[in-house]
Amino acid sequence: MQKADFVLSLAEKIGLLLGLYGAVLSTVNTIIQFTTQRKDRVNVLVTVRPNMVSTDAMHKRMTVVTATNRGKRPVRIEGFAASQLDTDLHIMFLDVRPQVPYQLNESQSISAYIPIDYIYGDLKEVDTYFAYDSINRNFKCHVKPWYRRYLSYYRRRLSRRMV
Repeated sequence: MQKADFVLSLAEKIGLLLGLYGAVLSTVNTIIQFTTQRKDRVNVLVTVRPNMVSTDAMHKRMTVVTATNRGKRPVRIEGFAASQLDTDLHIMFLDVRPQVPYQLNESQSISAYIPIDYIYGDLKEVDTYFAYDSINRNFKCHVKPWYRRYLSYYRRRLSRRMV
C-alpha cells in the first residue's frame, strides 16, 4: 500500500495563511461591531423610591419615580404612568420635574413626584411604573413579582372574553 503524501507548495501555504487571517479578522470585526451597536442605544433606567418624606413643614409622604438615561443616545421623555393589577386602568403622573417633554442626554434624569395621601389605595395595587418617550417606547420598573403580574394579565384577558 502506498503512503499518501500531502505536501503543500509555497503558494498554497501562503493562500491558506491569508484565508485564515481573513477569517479571524472578519470574526473579530463582527464581534466589535456588535458590542459597539449594543452600547450605542437608548438605555433608560426607571427607579421607584416609595415612602419618601419631604423636608418642608408639612412632611408629605410621597413616592418618587426617576428615569435616568444610562445610554449614549439622547431620549425625549414624554411622561410617567403606572399600571395596576387586575384592571386596565393606568395612572398618569403630572407632577414631573423638570417639566415634560424633556430630552435626557447621557447621565441625566427626570423625576415624577406622587403624593401618597390621596391615592394610597391605588398605589398599593401598582404592578409596573413606566416612563415613556416620544416614539412610545415604555421603560419599565416592575414592583410586583412576575407570577403576580402574569396572573393579573390572564385574569384581565379572561374578563374581556367573558363580556
